[in-house]
Amino acid sequence: MQRLPKHRPKNTRVILEKLDEIEKKINPPPKPIKKQPQVIAKIPQPTVKQKPSQVISNKSQGVIKKKHLRRRNIFLLE
Repeated sequence: MQRLPKHRPKNTRVILEKLDEIEKKINPPPKPIKKQPQVIAKIPQPTVKQKPSQVISNKSQGVIKKKHLRRRNIFLLE
């Protein structure tokens, strides 16, 4: 049997509103997720230890004495 005309909704908007209410009860809208600021952990950098510099003797550097410079200058000038 059909409903009586007086029980029918006059507007489809009423039907849609009721459907929305039922849908909200069944499936509530998701709660917004609060975005937390990203925390960057600081990683300590390893320290570099320098080796003590080795003292190089004058002989290994090839230090030229004045006598040798004079001799070289003579050869270069000629």
